[in-house]
Amino acid sequence: HTLRVAYTGEPWDIEQLCALPILEIAKTNKVDPALLMALIKHISNFDFDYKGAKDRRGLLLLKEGEGIEQVTLAAQRLQKQMEVGISRENAIATFYPDYGIGDKPENWKHSPLAKNWVDQVLADVTYYRENGLYINYKE
Repeated sequence: HTLRVAYTGEPWDIEQLCALPILEIAKTNKVDPALLMALIKHISNFDFDYKGAKDRRGLLLLKEGEGIEQVTLAAQRLQKQMEVGISRENAIATFYPDYGIGDKPENWKHSPLAKNWVDQVLADVTYYRENGLYINYKE
């Protein structure tokens, strides 16, 4: 049997195309998919070829991983941080592109730019959840 689906709407952008694999990665690692999407938006704006300082590159400006693999690495990192009791805000701050602050997440509250960045990521977490990017792990 063959099922053919014809989609006649607008072409999907890279953000929409990333949502499905990010949902799967989030589910596997028990991490909020909206948080992963918001981090990617504010780090690279879904640019797989994004280049940063100190040999960091890709969707999440990591030294390791290529493409979607970086999302898996970030999800694993977030999951480990949450397991040991790091707050969501401090976990987000570890991804801040200013590596002096990202390496010492407790310093992010002293930087107006870092604080604003963390607040913007959190605002977009809410946006993505309100638009259906949510997994209920209690089911």
